[in-house]
Amino acid sequence: MKIKNINIDNIGRFSNLNIDFSKDDGGIHNHIILIGNNGSGKTSILESIALALSWFVSRVKTDKGSGTQINELKIKNDANSGSIKIDVIDRDSEFSWMISKSKKGKKNMHPSNFEGLNRLVDIYRTDYTENNDISFPILTYYDANRGVLDIPLRIRTKHSFDQLNGYDNSLKGSVDYRTFFEWFREKEDIENEEKVSLFNSVVSNSEFDSEFFNKLNNLGDKQLNAVRQALSIFLPEFQNFRVERKPRIHLAVDKNGERLNLEQLSQGEKLTMAMVGDIARRLVIMNPYINNPLLGKGIIIIDEAELHMHPKWQRSLVERLNNTFPNCQFIYTTHSPLLISDFRDVYCLSLSNGELEELDQMFGLDVNQVLLDAMETDVRNSNIQNLVDDFRDSISQKDIIKAEIYFTQLNELLPENHIELIKSRLLLKKIKLINEKD
Repeated sequence: MKIKNINIDNIGRFSNLNIDFSKDDGGIHNHIILIGNNGSGKTSILESIALALSWFVSRVKTDKGSGTQINELKIKNDANSGSIKIDVIDRDSEFSWMISKSKKGKKNMHPSNFEGLNRLVDIYRTDYTENNDISFPILTYYDANRGVLDIPLRIRTKHSFDQLNGYDNSLKGSVDYRTFFEWFREKEDIENEEKVSLFNSVVSNSEFDSEFFNKLNNLGDKQLNAVRQALSIFLPEFQNFRVERKPRIHLAVDKNGERLNLEQLSQGEKLTMAMVGDIARRLVIMNPYINNPLLGKGIIIIDEAELHMHPKWQRSLVERLNNTFPNCQFIYTTHSPLLISDFRDVYCLSLSNGELEELDQMFGLDVNQVLLDAMETDVRNSNIQNLVDDFRDSISQKDIIKAEIYFTQLNELLPENHIELIKSRLLLKKIKLINEKD
């Protein structure tokens, strides 16, 4: 499943916003990035998409189930009602549905329409009833508050890990680390029990031959191995993810050869590992019958994708997600120029005053150019930039008196080895020599 189009009418600051994710060749973009100032409406778009998808999740789980309703407070003040219409492509066909909400006492001229949704859901429910080997698309949303991880000291409740449980809390906005940890521990326990059983059977028969070691090496839970693989692809500096039970139960990992408890990692490392692990866990649960469940399909929404990440990680984030989950569609928001300039196949949209503008290809551009052209932000402190500009104007006009004044101000503000100060000093020296010759 991929989103082809989303229309948001009278929700948040949008009167009638239509976003088309289609390519010129008829395909659908896999990586969509929304940029814009704070308050431009980026998060409102992600929340609207998650809300629309929640109706698919609810009706797959329960016939006639209801997803998230539009909050009346989200409807524009001057409107009687608001609506969200989504068009998705699934199994080479297009399906559309619309969720609408009117203010109390107001007549809704465009009521909700779930005809397309019901047709799509019926296909999945029928296949799930008649076959045991179908896959479901992952649908998950991570909001900007996901930075707080619920790391359990102990697991008091038991969750079910059936195929449709891959949708549990998937569109709530948070990283479900607690459930991930419980799932990882349960899978690892089963894996260890199988290894012990194999070892005991060999001990009783005294058959420690090459076949035993081959079986031991190949023994492992398919789903758990896929999650380990995802974490290793995305975080190659981390290896051997495992559950340890002393001094208390926790998830451990080796980083550059050093054993670490999850809680010893940085906030960015913990958050990234938890999010990637959550995506991988949901994919393997919902695609249990394909050889590589990481090739499963679906839609992943990430608000402020660069959250807590060092620029080095920001630069490779989209590429790593693409390499780890190649068949998923990602929709991000970001304030980082690195996310939109370091992966070629990115569809970047800029929001301003409730309007949407498609940006030209940003791949390979200098970060400063992205800041200036796409994010309309100075590449340095505006006061320093103004002084640099004034100094250069004075030089071009051969006004040495003004140039020396601006240079003196720069010299007082900047460190001795600052590149602009060095360049300005050389320019001033050059123009003085020219004047002396004249």
